Amino acid sequence: METLDLLAHITSLTEAKFEYIHDQIIPKEDSKPLPQDVIDYILRPDFDLLTFQQKSLFQMATSLNHTEILTELYNIIWQQINHSEYRTYVEGLKIQTKSLGFFRIPDLTITLLNDREFTPSGALKNPISIIEVLSPATEKKDRNEKKEEYQRITNLQEYILIAQDSYKVEQYLRTGKTSWIVKVYDSADQTCVLTVGVKIQLSKLYQSVKFDKI
Repeated sequence: METLDLLAHITSLTEAKFEYIHDQIIPKEDSKPLPQDVIDYILRPDFDLLTFQQKSLFQMATSLNHTEILTELYNIIWQQINHSEYRTYVEGLKIQTKSLGFFRIPDLTITLLNDREFTPSGALKNPISIIEVLSPATEKKDRNEKKEEYQRITNLQEYILIAQDSYKVEQYLRTGKTSWIVKVYDSADQTCVLTVGVKIQLSKLYQSVKFDKI
């Protein structure tokens, strides 16, 4: 397949989500597998996943609720966070988990601005906050496999899961080297306070969400 045809094919994959793990492209639950020639193209040594203009291949064709929540979340954080101390990333940023070369790409990540550590491939090694907006196709992995991987990151202080079909935010907070507690916020009048001091009012977070549209 010619390069332009490949790019067009990648662009057309709007109902799939994939993760790049240990030099493998793994489809998410219910996602269609990629053709081998597309996989070979993406795995070429000169393929730059982070700057490739079609990087949306690795992002789910998300629901409107997912988009609304993530947009509002970023706006809330941007307005309150100390920009001289912290750096916020929305999608696209690789997070190293387990060993070198193994990474995930969360919905939102916060780390210390002047203490960021990256692998040679550009994966962040020391996030302090990771947030995922749950989707039907990825919720099981977010709650289990990914949560376990993230919680092994020494610097991580919290892992947050945000539902898109109801008012619900789950905040997993580190209380020791291997111990965590969870706080659940499930009504519009509640406020979740991140470890960086940002206050997230659920009424504000969900203000554009229609719970029957996921």
